[in-house]
Amino acid sequence: MPTYAAMMERIGAPASTYAGHRQRAVAASFASGIVVIMALTATYAVIDLVRNPDPWEAVTYLAELMVPPIALGLARGPLRRHVEGVVLGADFLFTALLAGRLMIPTTTVSGTALFLVLKFVATSLPSRGIRCSSTRRRR
Repeated sequence: MPTYAAMMERIGAPASTYAGHRQRAVAASFASGIVVIMALTATYAVIDLVRNPDPWEAVTYLAELMVPPIALGLARGPLRRHVEGVVLGADFLFTALLAGRLMIPTTTVSGTALFLVLKFVATSLPSRGIRCSSTRRRR
C-alpha cells in the first residue's frame, strides 16, 4: 500500500491544483477585462478631451491606456507564472493613475469618481465567471 506522501505526490496536492486552476482562470479572463477597460477608458477620454481639451489630461489618459496592454504582454510573456500578481499590479497602477488625475486642476471630482466606479464594476465582471470546478452544481 502506498504511503500518503507518495499518493499526494502522484495526484498533486489540492492547494496547488486549485492555485493552478485559479491562475489559468485569471489568465483566461484577463484579456476580456482589458478589452472592457480600454473601451471604457478610450470612450471617456475622447468625450472628456473633446469637451475640455487639456494636455495634462491627455497624458494621463495615454498612460492609463498603456497599462493594460503592457500588463497583458507581461502576463503572457516573462511573468506568465505570476499572472495574478501582474493583474493585481496593473489594477493598482491603473487605479493610481486614475485617482492621480484629481491633482490636475481642470479635472472634475465627480467625473473622476464616476470613472472609478465604472472601472471597479468593469473589472469585477470577468471575475464573476471564475469559479473552482468543484463548486459548480452537479446534475
